[in-house]
Amino acid sequence: MFKNILKILLFCAAGTVYGANIFIWDNDNSSTFWAYERNSVEGCETGLYTTLSTLGHSVTKSRNLPDNLSNYDILFITLGFFCPS
Repeated sequence: MFKNILKILLFCAAGTVYGANIFIWDNDNSSTFWAYERNSVEGCETGLYTTLSTLGHSVTKSRNLPDNLSNYDILFITLGFFCPS
């Protein structure tokens, strides 16, 4: 259910601006999940990065938030699904 909602939101948000310069801030305490499709453990930001890149966007991801975000059209912040700290 959650995965389908995320796909719909990504399609609506990313589909409005083709070729956007996107920044993904990986701020989720290194949260991971089991990706059944690929039979591997992945970070929560991986799905965002893969989907947006496939749609033709320029995507940058980092665990550090840059001082200047004016170079980016869209900012995604992954917060994971729990905070172990």
